[in-house]
Amino acid sequence: MAKSVKPHLYALLVGVDQYPYPVRPLKGCVNDIRAFSDYLERAEKDNYQLHIEKLENTAAKKGDIIRMFQEHLGKAGKQDVALFYYSGHGAQEAADTRIWTFEPDGKLEGLVCYDSIPGPQGPFNLLVDKELRYLINKLGPEDKRPHVVTIFDCCHSGDNTRNIFIGEEDREVRERQFRPADPRMGTILPVRDWKLFAFSKEISSEQVKNCKVISDVLPEGRHIQLSACASDESSYEVGGSGIFSKNLIQVLERSQGGISYYDLSSRLRTFIKGQYQQTPQVYEGGGGNIDLYKSFLNRSDTGKPLYGNVTYNPKEGWLFDMGVMHGISPQAKEITVFPHGKPREMFTAKIADVRPADTLLTLPETTDKAGVYQGFVDGFFSAPIRVFIQNQDLNLSAVMQLRKMIERKGRNVLLADKEAEADYTVNVYQERYVITRAGDPFRPLALPADDLGPESLDETFQNLRQISQWEYVRQLHNDGTNHLPQDSVKLEVTRVLADGREQVLTWQGDELMLEPEKGDYDGTQYGVNLRLSITNTSTFPVHVSLLFLSSTFGITGSLLANKVEKLAPKSAGEARGGQVQVLDGDDLVLPLGKAAWVFNMPQHTQYLKLIASRQPFNVNLLEQEPMADPARLAEAHRGKGDWGFGRKERNASADAWMTRTLALKLKNPQYNKIFAADLQEWMGSAAAPFVYGLYLDQQSPFGGKFRVKEGIELVEGKDALGRGLFFDIKLAVANWVSQKMRQRQFVQIIKKFPNRVRVVSEGDSWFQHPDPRVKDIIDHLFNQYAVYSLDSAGDRLRHYFQAGDYAEALALYRPEFLLLSGGGNDILGEQFKDYLRSDFATNIKQGQQPERFLQPTCFKEIDALGDIYQTLLHGVLTDYPTLHILVHGYDYIIPLESTREGWLGRYMIEKGIEHQADRKAVVDLIIDRFNTMLGRIAAKFPNVHYIDLRGTVRADLWWDEIHPNSQGFQDVAIKFQQKIDELRKPGPGKSRGK
Repeated sequence: MAKSVKPHLYALLVGVDQYPYPVRPLKGCVNDIRAFSDYLERAEKDNYQLHIEKLENTAAKKGDIIRMFQEHLGKAGKQDVALFYYSGHGAQEAADTRIWTFEPDGKLEGLVCYDSIPGPQGPFNLLVDKELRYLINKLGPEDKRPHVVTIFDCCHSGDNTRNIFIGEEDREVRERQFRPADPRMGTILPVRDWKLFAFSKEISSEQVKNCKVISDVLPEGRHIQLSACASDESSYEVGGSGIFSKNLIQVLERSQGGISYYDLSSRLRTFIKGQYQQTPQVYEGGGGNIDLYKSFLNRSDTGKPLYGNVTYNPKEGWLFDMGVMHGISPQAKEITVFPHGKPREMFTAKIADVRPADTLLTLPETTDKAGVYQGFVDGFFSAPIRVFIQNQDLNLSAVMQLRKMIERKGRNVLLADKEAEADYTVNVYQERYVITRAGDPFRPLALPADDLGPESLDETFQNLRQISQWEYVRQLHNDGTNHLPQDSVKLEVTRVLADGREQVLTWQGDELMLEPEKGDYDGTQYGVNLRLSITNTSTFPVHVSLLFLSSTFGITGSLLANKVEKLAPKSAGEARGGQVQVLDGDDLVLPLGKAAWVFNMPQHTQYLKLIASRQPFNVNLLEQEPMADPARLAEAHRGKGDWGFGRKERNASADAWMTRTLALKLKNPQYNKIFAADLQEWMGSAAAPFVYGLYLDQQSPFGGKFRVKEGIELVEGKDALGRGLFFDIKLAVANWVSQKMRQRQFVQIIKKFPNRVRVVSEGDSWFQHPDPRVKDIIDHLFNQYAVYSLDSAGDRLRHYFQAGDYAEALALYRPEFLLLSGGGNDILGEQFKDYLRSDFATNIKQGQQPERFLQPTCFKEIDALGDIYQTLLHGVLTDYPTLHILVHGYDYIIPLESTREGWLGRYMIEKGIEHQADRKAVVDLIIDRFNTMLGRIAAKFPNVHYIDLRGTVRADLWWDEIHPNSQGFQDVAIKFQQKIDELRKPGPGKSRGK
């Protein structure tokens, strides 16, 4: 077997110690890159084909660095690694704010190359962050770009945007921040000529000036950045090497390189903490945290860890790099610890103190302080949620499987015995696990899986776990004594209206109730545009983060460019200090989600989580991708999760912190209003069962017509519902819902039981009764057969003969049987009154000669229906000669003796037919004539089977004057079942039909 080809690792290592005057020299930068080169040669030679280039001191001119970046790193392909490592001074230069309009502090940050500062008068030419961004993006298109890693051991290396004063340090400790030897020079270099930017020949200053966001002209290529310090900190060197670089190599060697970028940064941060004023950072550009949890140099994908790192800090002792902000309860007593990669060697450590961003531990004295450890606490990253399982499908097996999984793996997912005690409900409904709020069964919170199989069970459980994690972040708060005052930071909101006007909004407590922009209800998207800013109003620096918690249980910190920003304190006499703009000042666009429309929500609620702390913290572990939007039930594809937002093109203790949960509520202008066009779309989708439960009254009035729920406005519009819209749009709604629900069940049945007998049914209210309390013929047959229903209450034989929907169903599903029920509405509907005579003989015995009450047109209509049946049957059997067709002529119905309800009895009473015996005889005559006609037509075709239902339904088993009740329909369904089973039974001369 041929050996697999090792990927290439192209490394460009730049170190500068001997800068020309007036830049102060350094001592450890060249040592850093040489030590890192030795590490690669020693540790990675078996994993990669190594190509290492080093630029030291005078060789590290800006032009040479750019050339080697393009020529050397540009050789890396999709499966390779391109690594850029810089050790030297970091500096800032003034930005031309007429061009760089989006730079909040008016500065650009960059690397001091050997020739960047040739003298006190310039010209100055840093390799700034925007140029590095340009170079990274030039390494290839997204589908061909290598895995890119940048490592910076210099000041301003976090994101190169801020600076702070550094106090006196030991003489052996050097700061890698540009401080000129010539005191006449400032630390901020002046604005440079546009021609000096590396991209000036491709990108004009006007393009940058006029762009909405920087990524429009300078896209951020996907890469991982490891840096020695935060944006406003300095990087230090001591004893001939950088603090960051030295520890980086040590951690890589101890973990044998098998460590994720996130863990690597965390361990470095924990070790350095308290010794020097620098906080190592990790950042993923352009990837959305896809690579953050991969192993160093992309050796393997380790996945997002559910554990933290335990490291010995010389000043503080053993530290676990997770705290209250990461889900560790202040009441936790102990943590499980094990050496990296050796989970079998677990031992228990005591928790001494749970702090905002880390936890202080007590480990046995014999623990190796140079070792690399991992740890975990059961139940962190989640808040307890109580879940009730509602068995609407009466599927005990599905319920027990989910219950066992929750009991075995649930952690903070707890089972509730009563729905009233639960936070969430899992409904076993329509062959799906559907997660909803407790007591709200028809508004799914996430797109449910397609069935009740093992994968769907696991997906449902993982969704519950994700909701638990989301709830932890939503509920996260500090109730300890180190509480940062709520007014330490201020979140300000401005609404941008469609006409461009701006409106300052005021929080009502911790929420905003927002009226979306007005529009049409026919599909125009509603929404609001907001601009938000966070301001430090305290006298001390504050670290802030703003998380977005979507309605689909996603959490992201991407509202702020660096997820966590450090805001400067306010100065004496000033009302406020540092400020950061959400989305770099761009609009936060909040659309009214489609789920609010489909599932009739009064409002669409999402949350902002503001976190502020005097100490640095990390929110990466709080983030999670959203679950799939339940609105996709009304669409043809599943898709992935949506975030639910977009963008237009006082003194406190040193570890004080606070949070604030803010609700953004968008009113739904379509609440309790439903349109025919929407119904047509949604009833033809998987959302039909939920729309059915939300909009239609399941306790219909006596008399057969279905009723839309109280308070729902049904807007007719044009004939958008198509078939079934004859006399009552509300009845048409019920037909659509029931029909689509049945058709979905049919698909599920044949998928699960492919050999089950297939039946297509086309009929009226005997096949599709509009009241859900009545189990009609097809409902009963569903227990035995896979029935594809085209039935509609109130439908007429003429209509479905003309529409021909059954032809498409027959071609698609190739059933053994076609069931027809039609003609009753053509004769006994509202037109029945037109068949009654006003002049009739009254001297005849009651119940005799009922034809005297009827117009000749009644019998002509029956004959006409016979012609339709004959044409329909002939056409179907011509295309499908082995298909069996079952028809019926109804049972003797019982007209009501009232003028207040029904129509058959009422019409006859209004015509003067006083005796119930006469009225019953009239209806019996029509039923007999209809049955005789249908039997005669059926006899002409060998595969058409007429079922005589007369005398089947007892007098006490009628729901109303034209429909049996559930038990009556069961007696009728038995006759259909007997005929189907008889026809399928092999015998002499019998065909099984296909």
